[in-house]
Amino acid sequence: MLENLEPKKVFEFFEELTKIPRPSYKEKQVSDFLVKFAEERGLEHYQDKLGNVIIIKEAAPGYENEVPVILQGHMDMVCEKEPGVDKDMDKEGVDVDYDDKFVFAKGTTLGGDDGAGVAYCMALLDDKELKAPRIEVVVTVAEEIGMDGATDIDLSMLKGKRLINLDSEEEGIFCVGCAGGSSVEISYEGKKEKAKGEILEFNYGGFTGGHSGSEIIRGGANAVLALARVIATVAASKDIRIESVTCNGKDNAIARSASARLLVSEADKVDIVEALLDEAEKINDEFATTDPEAEATVLMDGEVETEVFTKEESMKIATLILAEPNGIVAMSHDVEGMPETSLNVGVLSTEGNKVTMVYAVRSSVETAREALENRMNYIADAFGAVYKKNSPYPAWEYRKDSPLRDKMVEIYTEMYGTAPEVVTIHAGVECGILVQKIEGLDSISIGPNLYDVHTPAEKLDIESTRRTFEYVKKVLETK
Repeated sequence: MLENLEPKKVFEFFEELTKIPRPSYKEKQVSDFLVKFAEERGLEHYQDKLGNVIIIKEAAPGYENEVPVILQGHMDMVCEKEPGVDKDMDKEGVDVDYDDKFVFAKGTTLGGDDGAGVAYCMALLDDKELKAPRIEVVVTVAEEIGMDGATDIDLSMLKGKRLINLDSEEEGIFCVGCAGGSSVEISYEGKKEKAKGEILEFNYGGFTGGHSGSEIIRGGANAVLALARVIATVAASKDIRIESVTCNGKDNAIARSASARLLVSEADKVDIVEALLDEAEKINDEFATTDPEAEATVLMDGEVETEVFTKEESMKIATLILAEPNGIVAMSHDVEGMPETSLNVGVLSTEGNKVTMVYAVRSSVETAREALENRMNYIADAFGAVYKKNSPYPAWEYRKDSPLRDKMVEIYTEMYGTAPEVVTIHAGVECGILVQKIEGLDSISIGPNLYDVHTPAEKLDIESTRRTFEYVKKVLETK
């Protein structure tokens, strides 16, 4: 599909990556693909038990005395799809397409985050004419879930002290610092009982969603919060019992849709359906600007006898979801317009009598993140729920003295006639972990323009991909 796009090798390798299913924790196939790529080219390579891959290309003639450069990206992707799309993203790649401006996938996320960065690395490793110092490519697993690959990777074979991370999403924006974070799980085990009644399937979707780091500042709705609000409001005056609540999302993607199976009496079902839709319409009006496509529907699933949470427990579940904080908690006092601390609930599941929510927690201030995590723990404890913190990762602190940044800013300004914007961001970047593994590591994060990442609307800017690749080659070639 992409054979006519330039840079030819970049899009060739990118399309190969889109054919491989690569959700977090299920990267073996793509990891083996990268190893085979290295073997076919006779390149030094390493693959660890997690699936992290390191590929090394020695310096070109005349560049032996230049400082080695580490190029880094991640192989996993956020797997989201539009309702009704018949694709098992654990087992199938995406269906890629393009127009005159963008590459995108049909009905699913594209995986440009970070397939574009990995494709850059592969094209540079494959280029026999490239004049560059020793290149050490590091491609990690499980970045989207909590950066577990970067946390556990062994980098002892590397010689480089300068790292270019290729996981940013805005051309001309140089990231030199990021928030730290964690994944927090709140689970509640409630009392269930057998009951007869009519099952209503309440579906609430069409929300805009987006990356929970970079797009949390939009202030859009979260489908999990919206679902819980509707249920709690109606359950305050109606007999509603939850069989299950579900959001099959990711903690670092703002929830786009959520659903609940609710048991109601035959006599009350008409009033309850009307009340559910009325409450949803109020939320739709509130978020008409940020989430204009939001829509609630109710399906009748017939009369059954099934295990459901009691009325009291159903209300407790809905109010627990509402009681836990969500969204921006604090804005930065140092960087105008930048969130300091936030969290996002992106996963909601029911297994038997246990309901679980999973949150991505972020902050550029470690003590503020710890305070927020403690607050979540206190609230969970008050409800009789269980708090668990997973995969904490450190903030990446701004480095005042950075020869790599100075060189890259100078080259960018010469090439494009304008200086890049140097920023710190609220989203997590693996540089924060890697700088702790290599003493004195000088790092920066860049990338081409990607839009609507972590959603099925994700698209990769073709011309930006070309320009950014040319820029990276220029950086490597410049002594």
